[in-house]
Amino acid sequence: MNSEDVSVSALEKIIERDPAIASKVLRTANSSFYGCKDIPTLGRAMSVLGLNTVRSLIVSVTFQQMSSEQGQCPSFDRFASWRHSIAVAIGAKMIAKMKMPMKAEELYSAGILHDVGLLVFDRFAGQELDHAIKHAFNKNIPLVEAEQEVMGCNHCEIGAKVGEKWGLPDRMTRAMAYHVCPGKDDTCFDTTCIIALAEGLATQFGFPNNSPEGAYKIDPSVEQRLAVTEQEMILIGRIMHEEVKRAQESFQLAA
Repeated sequence: MNSEDVSVSALEKIIERDPAIASKVLRTANSSFYGCKDIPTLGRAMSVLGLNTVRSLIVSVTFQQMSSEQGQCPSFDRFASWRHSIAVAIGAKMIAKMKMPMKAEELYSAGILHDVGLLVFDRFAGQELDHAIKHAFNKNIPLVEAEQEVMGCNHCEIGAKVGEKWGLPDRMTRAMAYHVCPGKDDTCFDTTCIIALAEGLATQFGFPNNSPEGAYKIDPSVEQRLAVTEQEMILIGRIMHEEVKRAQESFQLAA
């Protein structure tokens, strides 16, 4: 999809190989939200949705598949992590629509993947992650700080490496790397701020990611940079709850 000469027909041939993704694209295109029905083919569905929306759907389905795999860390709550990532993605998309609408879908994908490093830890360093989570709760500190103290690295660094390996756009990989410290991003500060604010709001509105309640604080410089009002934040929180519930129903997941 990053190719400049990508064609709908070529994408259709790739997507149709994965039934989960293909059905998600078709179901979304035929939903009342898009005002369409009786769209029988992937090619037509992609024409209706647009490639940016299709990209977001693919990322969502793939992330859900990754989240459902068996991990190695007994204290890591994958369902909570999935809900958190969906909430951050929704918040990022809403903030982007207000501040930089052309990047809304890309930032939705960045929100979905911002904590993908945790899934890597869960799969390949389960004992170390288990120690870090317990350390975070014992000291009432953000998980990212506990990871650094326990393992000498954190899921943001690992997530950014994954993003680079996958060939994701620079804005996405830098958001994955710096969403807990956006001031260190000297290249994509504005878009990283959006992910940082979305994560803070997701945590505040009841979607934390394996960290103690109240341990994550929104950087004041982020709020100042984006100038999102309190009323807008409340609206974002309400829609987060609605869309996370809808996503759970779509993937047939239960708490």
